[in-house]
Amino acid sequence: MRIEVLPTKKEMDQFLTSYIPEVDLYFFQTKPSDLEPIMTKQVFLSSAFYFDIRYNNFYEYWNVLKHTNYVYIDRENKVSKLPKSSFENILKEQIAVQRGSILDQGIFTQLPYSIQGQYVLTNTTWKVLSEEEKKQAILYLIYDYDDTMSYPCPDHLPKEFQNIINTYQVIKPCNCLGVVLYCMTKKEIYLETWIRRSTFEAYLKEYEKIDEDQFQAGDVLVFEKDGQLVHASYYLGEKNYFMNKSGQLPLNPITLKTLEDLLEEWEACSVSLYRKKESHN
Repeated sequence: MRIEVLPTKKEMDQFLTSYIPEVDLYFFQTKPSDLEPIMTKQVFLSSAFYFDIRYNNFYEYWNVLKHTNYVYIDRENKVSKLPKSSFENILKEQIAVQRGSILDQGIFTQLPYSIQGQYVLTNTTWKVLSEEEKKQAILYLIYDYDDTMSYPCPDHLPKEFQNIINTYQVIKPCNCLGVVLYCMTKKEIYLETWIRRSTFEAYLKEYEKIDEDQFQAGDVLVFEKDGQLVHASYYLGEKNYFMNKSGQLPLNPITLKTLEDLLEEWEACSVSLYRKKESHN
């Protein structure tokens, strides 16, 4: 039986207090004349904000920076203090450069800061929302980013697995590779870490690629596209479930998936099965 995984009260409270980063960033194709200091994209790529995974997830750097030439770091909340027409034009620019965390459905199209039927989340536009509107915003983003379906957690799994299945990591989310490394090593630090391909591949050297169709608990399923590792899941053995996280965002829950679920979601990828090498000591 499949179940839907939505935030618990505790997790939702964490979203409400921590989802919006403390400092607003604004992205532009052409250099604005009413904001200083503006940095070029090249300078921004060496800033602390660029390397902060929380900002990366919220603004979706992997997408917005493809359309951006200039970035303004609004440490003093100057943008919202500009004349209304100027602020609205800047919000329109955020839509144009396709930054993340923009709502475009339901009640959000009727709110005061709604622009072109969309709602750009900033500290200012977030604060004017009621608590219920904020909850609806988080749920909208969850549904927009991921499949919330999973399966009930089997009772016989180890506690270290039961504690994270069907949960959201709101404060320090890892990516799919972090979840798998946690399962492989039982080291909790990986649940709070965005793991690079190279790090994961180094651990994978302790495993060997096999051609069997019969899975064993502890096997790792690896998905590649154009020769690059793009996803991994950990086989639990119990009821043929895999531990899975479909992205690096706090909006992506850790869920259980079947092989069929994974093959459908990652159908454009090649799939390989890895098993831990036998110790000969």
